[in-house]
Amino acid sequence: MNIMHSLIESTKDLLKKYPLAIVFILISTSCIPFIQDNNISAYAILILLLPIYFSTTLMLQKIKYAHWITISYAIAITFAFYFAERDIYDNYAYWGLLLIHFLLFITYPLTKDNRHFIYYTISRFVQLILSIAIACIICLFVLLIFTSVEYLFNLSILTFNVIPKTILFTTFFFTPILFLIFEQRLANNVPNERFHYVIELVINFIFSPVVIIYTFLVYLYLAKILLHFELPKGGVAYIIMPYIALGLLCHALRLLLTKPKWTWFYRYFSYLSIAPLILLWLGISERITTYGLTEMRVFLVMIASIITVFVICSMHPRWLQYRWFTLLTCTVIFAGMIVTSPYHLTQQNQLVRFERVLTELNLLDQQGKISSKIFEKNFAKKLSREQAEKYKLLDEIIVPYIKTNPQAIAKYGKENLDYLSGFYYNQIIYNNNYQDKYATISFYAYDTNRNYKQAIDIQSYQKLYLINGYSDTKSQDEASEQDKSQLFQRHFALIDEDSGYQYNFSESYFAEVFKSAGLDIHQKYQQEELLPLAEKLTKVPTEEGGLLIFRDIDFKYEEHGEIKGYVYQGGYIEFYLAP
Repeated sequence: MNIMHSLIESTKDLLKKYPLAIVFILISTSCIPFIQDNNISAYAILILLLPIYFSTTLMLQKIKYAHWITISYAIAITFAFYFAERDIYDNYAYWGLLLIHFLLFITYPLTKDNRHFIYYTISRFVQLILSIAIACIICLFVLLIFTSVEYLFNLSILTFNVIPKTILFTTFFFTPILFLIFEQRLANNVPNERFHYVIELVINFIFSPVVIIYTFLVYLYLAKILLHFELPKGGVAYIIMPYIALGLLCHALRLLLTKPKWTWFYRYFSYLSIAPLILLWLGISERITTYGLTEMRVFLVMIASIITVFVICSMHPRWLQYRWFTLLTCTVIFAGMIVTSPYHLTQQNQLVRFERVLTELNLLDQQGKISSKIFEKNFAKKLSREQAEKYKLLDEIIVPYIKTNPQAIAKYGKENLDYLSGFYYNQIIYNNNYQDKYATISFYAYDTNRNYKQAIDIQSYQKLYLINGYSDTKSQDEASEQDKSQLFQRHFALIDEDSGYQYNFSESYFAEVFKSAGLDIHQKYQQEELLPLAEKLTKVPTEEGGLLIFRDIDFKYEEHGEIKGYVYQGGYIEFYLAP
């Protein structure tokens, strides 16, 4: 009875102190049971916007007309994402807005005193983590209860729809409710500002030594590249950035420690970070210059920019205001993920890179369009190795960035881009003996571009075995010199595990198929010339007089000294017609 009374009183207190937050929680989570495949996008908006509704309510609750401002803001962003072109979970604007709200929420109320700022931030962050952890435990218990009921009463409760909905509901409902309970208790008690001994141990004797060791390693690497007059590796950015970020984090958390260590090091950490920052930006520049922008590199630039400002501000005590760091981070996120998007920036950068390569290859006509000369039959045979590498680079750029760019499609045409995107793998590697050493090609029994009027004469066969298994050969890279000398003359003995039937076939059959089409298996050809062989190559006669029917069969053009040609690699066998 006392427990029930306490629960009722706690609920009343929550409703009294946080009425709007409770309303948002109920509205968003009440949608979860009604989610279906045809309405998931609409309901996802209300569910995924709950953290934004919730954080806005708590941050604005002390200002005048807070309820009306919060409701108006909630309605505005809901309609904005409802009418957006992309689904909310695939929209950079949503993730950027969510991240901004998260930063403002955990750093609220942005106090001027740095020590209090760090304390409130850590307290709220730990409070949030605890809420999520307990909500996950509740979710686990609910699923265990459902499982027990199923087992005991032979019921079917946990269907493929119930499990994800249960997880969604328990986490999205209990996490904010638990956070409100913790927030209420925190407001009613005087917080103890002393960090737990374990946290002091972690910061003083684990994190700080790691930062010091990395500082030593970075300066050692700097001495090495200066001694050898080298440029830093592009990947150095992914090492230096976490190291400096960890150092800045330790620098901030030391404000909360009663006995902080390594004071001499952190007094000069900002100045020690200058050289690593230079390496960081040189590494980023090297990556972008060589490979262009990607979405991950846009994020890398954003984070590196924020860290650079943090380090500069840390050099002067008057500039060291952590609340301004929060606002700066929010501004960078807003500019990089909401005003524009990493994908848009990447598309524009890769378009410039694409056009530069087109110019280097002299592929643009006088009107700035893709020249028709690439459609000439023997065009690929005239290319040098350097030119071929640039066509390979074009393929890597076009597929992820150019074919999805409306500006590029309008300027160069979708058909031209489609042809150019496959030009390296469909044309070049099949035309030049001095290009790729290996060229792989797959032949398919079923192709929408071919008709299937020709039937298989089954009079000479007695049984049909369903195989449905993949057969491969030994990798020629690992094969002995004796094995390589037997290429194109090998015999294969395969045993079907289900039927126990053994069938044998000779590799020489493939050379005969090439020869019957007027081709030489030892020479490279265009893919278009080889694909018509699929009908015969996927029907392989056995030495016993049977017929293996492949769904697909793979060949690789290999060179082993004087021995070269299209070597059988394996394939997926569907049927075997036994004599």
